[in-house]
Amino acid sequence: MVIPTEAMQGVNNTLVAAANADPDYTYGQVAAPSWAFPLDAVLAVATAALPFLLKPGEKALEQQRLGEEGTKSGFGQGKNRVS
Repeated sequence: MVIPTEAMQGVNNTLVAAANADPDYTYGQVAAPSWAFPLDAVLAVATAALPFLLKPGEKALEQQRLGEEGTKSGFGQGKNRVS
């Protein structure tokens, strides 16, 4: 049976070995590809722009709803409806 403190000691030894293998290693350092930050920035801006890009569709839907109310021709209300 492995005692949790022994398991943590093994993980700690592995981290210390990795840190000692590279003299330029800084504890807690994160290495990411150079393209990761610009891509994330573009995706964040694109996500923030979604409501603005979808607004014309929302206006068209409201116009369609108003038109259907005025003509009483909404979905399932016409003379060709299946009962």
